[in-house]
Amino acid sequence: SATASGRRFEVTYSDEKDGALDPLKKREFFAAKRKAMELGGYRNEICITQTAELTNMADAVITLENGGIAVTPQS
Repeated sequence: SATASGRRFEVTYSDEKDGALDPLKKREFFAAKRKAMELGGYRNEICITQTAELTNMADAVITLENGGIAVTPQS
């Protein structure tokens, strides 16, 4: 959990953990990750994915282009 070490961590990171999954399993995986974040007491996750469809499940999308950073809230 976010407090197992005695320290409070509020952010978790993952890098392309969905790569080998089919489209249905990717959606299920990200829904399960969101529940695990809730249970673990995490406030945010930064997730790197190349699956455009999964950006619809995100609260915000961070894009890196031409040396700049853009944050786009999702509705």
